[in-house]
Amino acid sequence: MVRQNFVDENGETRRQRLERFGLPVAEIELLPDEVRYLPEWFWDLNSCRASGLNGPQPLSMTELSNWIVLTGTLVRREEIAVIREMDAAYLAAVAREQEEMADRTRPRKGS
Repeated sequence: MVRQNFVDENGETRRQRLERFGLPVAEIELLPDEVRYLPEWFWDLNSCRASGLNGPQPLSMTELSNWIVLTGTLVRREEIAVIREMDAAYLAAVAREQEEMADRTRPRKGS
């Protein structure tokens, strides 16, 4: 999901590019109703995330705690663990995407 919805330097997502060229787009499995709220929480937290020179920073426990207090959301320890795992997966996907973009713009040997 992250990879296909990551906006590149041209303002286009991979999903849009694949669709434009008529290439297959991976379908994302729907989560069970019992946990469908977790990605919503994650994306809400993600919108407040700090960024540095190398891209997005991991969500801190302070940011998570502040979000819980400000939204009044009741969060269990297990849900925090899942959100932190989602954050790690998100950061890994962003890092891969950034490396691929850097590879595409890096001068080639012999050019």
